[in-house]
Amino acid sequence: MKQVQIKYAVSLQTALHEGRATYGEDTYTPSDTELAFLSVEERDMLAGYPHCNETFKLVTGQPPTWPNIAQAIRAYREQLLAKQAAELAELEKQILEALAHPDEKWFTDRTDWRYAVSQRSVEYRHPALLLTLRLE
Repeated sequence: MKQVQIKYAVSLQTALHEGRATYGEDTYTPSDTELAFLSVEERDMLAGYPHCNETFKLVTGQPPTWPNIAQAIRAYREQLLAKQAAELAELEKQILEALAHPDEKWFTDRTDWRYAVSQRSVEYRHPALLLTLRLE
């Protein structure tokens, strides 16, 4: 069986500043007890997200031990959640701005002559969201 390996990184600047001879990426193989130290959400993030190959950056001044690696995993998850919340807030803002437009910007009426038979359609469209629904 294979074991879980978590990548971590120590930058060259940090290593030189702290007087370490080694820097760069390495892996840490946590025990079952150490993995249980993480929350279910943190373990799910490591297992299921496309970020499972993420290299976690250790906080400056801390050696690559499990509590410090776990802290780096928690910090990464918090950053990920903050980024997702910001993206969701931006999308909600765009939707509210779109809904504030008058009806004339939403509906267009046209006749399509492509196939020799005229076909009238009404499009439900908002240019900011690039959302289209055809009613024929």
